[in-house]
Amino acid sequence: MAKFLRDNVAIVVGAALPVVVVLFFVLATQLPKAYVAPPQHDLVMLSQNGPYPARQLRVEVRVEDGLLRVRAYKLDYAGSPALAYAEIVPRLFLWSHATHSVRELEIDLPEDVDSLTAGTEIVVPELAGRRLSPDVLAPDGYRFRTAPYDRGIFGLFFDRRGPRTQLQKDGSVEQLELPDQVPYWGVQFLGWVVE
Repeated sequence: MAKFLRDNVAIVVGAALPVVVVLFFVLATQLPKAYVAPPQHDLVMLSQNGPYPARQLRVEVRVEDGLLRVRAYKLDYAGSPALAYAEIVPRLFLWSHATHSVRELEIDLPEDVDSLTAGTEIVVPELAGRRLSPDVLAPDGYRFRTAPYDRGIFGLFFDRRGPRTQLQKDGSVEQLELPDQVPYWGVQFLGWVVE
Protein backbone atom coordinates (compact mmCIF):
# COMPACT_ATOMS: atom_id res chain seq x y z
CA MET A 1 0.00 0.00 0.00
CA ALA A 2 2.79 2.43 0.92
CA LYS A 3 4.54 1.67 -2.38
CA PHE A 4 1.32 2.37 -4.31
CA LEU A 5 0.89 5.69 -2.51
CA ARG A 6 4.52 6.64 -3.16
CA ASP A 7 4.33 5.72 -6.84
CA ASN A 8 0.98 7.43 -7.41
CA VAL A 9 1.22 10.64 -5.36
CA ALA A 10 -0.51 12.74 -8.04
CA ILE A 11 -3.50 10.36 -8.20
CA VAL A 12 -3.83 10.23 -4.41
CA VAL A 13 -3.62 14.03 -4.06
CA GLY A 14 -6.03 14.51 -6.96
CA ALA A 15 -8.57 12.17 -5.35
CA ALA A 16 -8.13 13.50 -1.80
CA LEU A 17 -8.18 17.23 -2.58
CA PRO A 18 -11.90 17.52 -3.42
CA VAL A 19 -12.78 15.63 -0.24
CA VAL A 20 -10.59 17.97 1.83
CA VAL A 21 -12.16 21.05 0.19
CA VAL A 22 -15.70 19.77 0.88
CA LEU A 23 -14.79 19.02 4.52
CA PHE A 24 -13.31 22.51 4.86
CA PHE A 25 -16.51 24.17 3.62
CA VAL A 26 -18.71 21.97 5.81
CA LEU A 27 -16.62 22.83 8.88
CA ALA A 28 -16.51 26.53 7.96
CA THR A 29 -20.32 26.70 7.87
CA GLN A 30 -20.99 24.51 10.92
CA LEU A 31 -18.32 25.68 13.38
CA PRO A 32 -19.82 29.15 14.00
CA LYS A 33 -23.08 27.51 15.12
CA ALA A 34 -21.16 25.44 17.63
CA TYR A 35 -19.49 28.48 19.23
CA VAL A 36 -22.20 31.14 18.94
CA ALA A 37 -25.13 31.00 21.34
CA PRO A 38 -28.50 30.52 19.62
CA PRO A 39 -30.95 33.46 19.38
CA GLN A 40 -32.64 34.35 22.67
CA HIS A 41 -35.47 36.60 21.43
CA ASP A 42 -38.61 36.08 19.39
CA LEU A 43 -38.93 38.12 16.21
CA VAL A 44 -42.02 39.89 14.80
CA MET A 45 -42.18 40.33 11.02
CA LEU A 46 -44.63 42.02 8.67
CA SER A 47 -45.63 41.06 5.15
CA GLN A 48 -47.44 43.45 2.83
CA ASN A 49 -47.89 40.78 0.15
CA GLY A 50 -51.07 38.85 -0.22
CA PRO A 51 -54.48 38.73 -1.82
CA TYR A 52 -56.18 41.98 -2.75
CA PRO A 53 -59.83 41.58 -1.69
CA ALA A 54 -61.94 44.69 -2.19
CA ARG A 55 -62.31 46.52 1.12
CA GLN A 56 -62.69 50.07 2.26
CA LEU A 57 -60.24 49.62 5.06
CA ARG A 58 -56.57 50.47 5.54
CA VAL A 59 -54.59 48.68 8.24
CA GLU A 60 -51.45 50.26 9.61
CA VAL A 61 -48.90 48.29 11.67
CA ARG A 62 -46.13 49.99 13.66
CA VAL A 63 -43.99 49.66 16.74
CA GLU A 64 -44.54 52.73 18.92
CA ASP A 65 -43.06 53.23 22.38
CA GLY A 66 -42.03 49.58 22.48
CA LEU A 67 -45.53 48.24 21.77
CA LEU A 68 -47.11 46.82 18.63
CA ARG A 69 -49.82 49.13 17.34
CA VAL A 70 -52.31 47.92 14.72
CA ARG A 71 -54.78 50.56 13.60
CA ALA A 72 -57.66 50.44 11.11
CA TYR A 73 -58.90 53.37 9.04
CA LYS A 74 -62.05 53.58 6.95
CA LEU A 75 -61.40 54.74 3.39
CA ASP A 76 -63.81 56.46 1.06
CA TYR A 77 -63.14 55.80 -2.61
CA ALA A 78 -65.73 58.35 -3.78
CA GLY A 79 -67.53 56.13 -6.25
CA SER A 80 -64.43 54.38 -7.60
CA PRO A 81 -64.68 50.79 -6.28
CA ALA A 82 -61.67 49.74 -8.36
CA LEU A 83 -59.44 51.67 -5.93
CA ALA A 84 -60.62 49.42 -3.09
CA TYR A 85 -58.37 46.71 -4.51
CA ALA A 86 -55.30 48.81 -3.78
CA GLU A 87 -55.44 48.15 -0.05
CA ILE A 88 -54.31 44.84 1.41
CA VAL A 89 -54.36 43.67 4.99
CA PRO A 90 -50.82 43.24 6.29
CA ARG A 91 -49.87 39.85 7.69
CA LEU A 92 -47.97 39.48 10.96
CA PHE A 93 -45.54 36.63 11.65
CA LEU A 94 -43.84 35.58 14.86
CA TRP A 95 -40.60 33.58 14.84
CA SER A 96 -40.15 31.69 18.11
CA HIS A 97 -36.61 31.26 19.40
CA ALA A 98 -37.77 28.27 21.47
CA THR A 99 -39.21 26.26 18.57
CA HIS A 100 -37.26 27.88 15.67
CA SER A 101 -40.50 28.13 13.71
CA VAL A 102 -42.58 30.91 12.16
CA ARG A 103 -46.33 31.21 12.61
CA GLU A 104 -48.82 33.79 11.46
CA LEU A 105 -50.57 36.01 14.00
CA GLU A 106 -54.16 36.81 13.16
CA ILE A 107 -55.28 40.41 12.79
CA ASP A 108 -58.97 40.40 13.72
CA LEU A 109 -60.52 43.06 11.49
CA PRO A 110 -63.65 44.96 12.54
CA GLU A 111 -66.85 43.67 10.92
CA ASP A 112 -68.67 46.98 10.65
CA VAL A 113 -66.44 49.25 8.58
CA ASP A 114 -69.08 51.99 8.31
CA SER A 115 -69.07 52.70 12.05
CA LEU A 116 -65.27 52.56 12.27
CA THR A 117 -63.63 55.59 13.86
CA ALA A 118 -60.31 56.74 12.40
CA GLY A 119 -57.40 54.91 13.97
CA THR A 120 -59.40 52.17 15.69
CA GLU A 121 -56.84 50.04 17.49
CA ILE A 122 -56.86 46.29 16.91
CA VAL A 123 -55.36 44.09 19.62
CA VAL A 124 -53.16 41.16 18.62
CA PRO A 125 -53.58 38.86 21.66
CA GLU A 126 -50.23 37.06 21.32
CA LEU A 127 -48.36 40.38 21.56
CA ALA A 128 -50.63 42.35 23.90
CA GLY A 129 -48.50 44.01 26.56
CA ARG A 130 -45.24 42.52 25.28
CA ARG A 131 -42.37 44.94 24.72
CA LEU A 132 -40.74 45.10 21.28
CA SER A 133 -37.40 46.56 20.33
CA PRO A 134 -37.35 48.09 16.84
CA ASP A 135 -33.53 48.05 16.78
CA VAL A 136 -32.19 46.00 13.88
CA LEU A 137 -29.62 44.44 16.22
CA ALA A 138 -31.21 42.21 18.88
CA PRO A 139 -30.03 42.47 22.50
CA ASP A 140 -28.25 39.11 22.01
CA GLY A 141 -26.40 40.40 18.92
CA TYR A 142 -28.43 38.74 16.14
CA ARG A 143 -29.43 40.72 13.05
CA PHE A 144 -32.45 40.15 10.79
CA ARG A 145 -31.59 39.89 7.09
CA THR A 146 -33.30 39.08 3.82
CA ALA A 147 -31.15 38.31 0.81
CA PRO A 148 -31.54 36.98 -2.71
CA TYR A 149 -30.62 33.35 -3.19
CA ASP A 150 -26.86 33.02 -3.60
CA ARG A 151 -26.05 29.81 -5.39
CA GLY A 152 -22.36 29.83 -4.44
CA ILE A 153 -19.97 27.16 -5.62
CA PHE A 154 -22.14 24.26 -4.44
CA GLY A 155 -25.21 25.78 -6.09
CA LEU A 156 -23.66 24.78 -9.38
CA PHE A 157 -24.12 21.14 -8.40
CA PHE A 158 -26.96 21.17 -5.87
CA ASP A 159 -29.87 23.53 -6.49
CA ARG A 160 -31.00 24.16 -2.92
CA ARG A 161 -33.99 26.45 -2.76
CA GLY A 162 -33.57 27.37 0.86
CA PRO A 163 -35.16 30.28 2.69
CA ARG A 164 -33.43 33.60 2.39
CA THR A 165 -34.80 35.21 5.51
CA GLN A 166 -32.13 34.82 8.14
CA LEU A 167 -30.81 35.76 11.55
CA GLN A 168 -27.05 36.27 11.59
CA LYS A 169 -24.41 36.71 14.27
CA ASP A 170 -20.63 36.23 14.09
CA GLY A 171 -20.82 33.85 11.12
CA SER A 172 -23.69 31.81 12.55
CA VAL A 173 -26.80 31.82 10.34
CA GLU A 174 -30.29 30.80 11.43
CA GLN A 175 -32.57 30.23 8.42
CA LEU A 176 -36.22 31.24 8.95
CA GLU A 177 -38.75 28.99 7.20
CA LEU A 178 -41.57 31.25 6.07
CA PRO A 179 -45.08 29.92 5.45
CA ASP A 180 -46.03 29.09 1.87
CA GLN A 181 -46.89 31.98 -0.43
CA VAL A 182 -44.74 34.45 1.55
CA PRO A 183 -41.74 35.53 -0.51
CA TYR A 184 -38.54 36.38 1.37
CA TRP A 185 -38.45 39.82 -0.27
CA GLY A 186 -41.97 40.59 0.99
CA VAL A 187 -41.09 40.31 4.69
CA GLN A 188 -40.11 43.30 6.79
CA PHE A 189 -38.55 43.47 10.22
CA LEU A 190 -40.84 44.91 12.92
CA GLY A 191 -39.10 44.17 16.20
CA TRP A 192 -37.57 41.78 18.71
CA VAL A 193 -39.71 40.63 21.62
CA VAL A 194 -37.69 41.73 24.65
CA GLU A 195 -40.23 41.29 27.48
